[in-house]
Amino acid sequence: MPLPSICILAGGRGTRLGALTDETPKPLIAVGGKPFLEYILLGLAECGAERIVLSIGYLAEQFHEVLGDGSRFGLDLAYVEDGETPAGTAGGVRNCLALLDDPFIVMYGDSLLRVNPGDLFSAHARGGRRATMAVMKSSLGHEAPNCSVHDELVTAYAKAPAPADAQFIDYGMLMFSKEAFSGFEGSDLSDLQTALAASGELAGFEVTVPYTEIGTPDALD
Repeated sequence: MPLPSICILAGGRGTRLGALTDETPKPLIAVGGKPFLEYILLGLAECGAERIVLSIGYLAEQFHEVLGDGSRFGLDLAYVEDGETPAGTAGGVRNCLALLDDPFIVMYGDSLLRVNPGDLFSAHARGGRRATMAVMKSSLGHEAPNCSVHDELVTAYAKAPAPADAQFIDYGMLMFSKEAFSGFEGSDLSDLQTALAASGELAGFEVTVPYTEIGTPDALD
């Protein structure tokens, strides 16, 4: 079964990296001699992905210059730009909806995930909810827990303060039906996740292999 289209959020300013992002967008910072985002795209191609839609904003022209149409990765790569005003994570996805399948996968351009998105796709089909979120026990990572998971259902999600019985973290790979965005006008994807969890419409898919991200100088090192 072919993978559905994947939206990669790559429009942020990357302020936590300081001067490193003054002239380069965070996902294009060089790691091991090539832009970090290339590792993500190559991994997705190996997993069978075909259609990638990049939500971009800050220094958007550099993504076109560096990545082109995606053909050298074996991908069909499309771009949607925020425009003059940053759209936020939810706004970025919303802007891409017309180019995405239903359902579709969402990932972040600063995180290299070690899970096959096809496994998330299968879990979403089994769960029958409007959205499915990959989750990992916080004890396996370096971040504070932000969600509660019971019987493959995310029962509560919040960044701060975290749910009282939170033991998991958002892994950074989600799957949504387009219906999940119906009536939601917020700009932050975490607010949609909170609302979906509260309504019983956010399934949880547990993974056990930590991810690699470049959101801070320490993480980049």
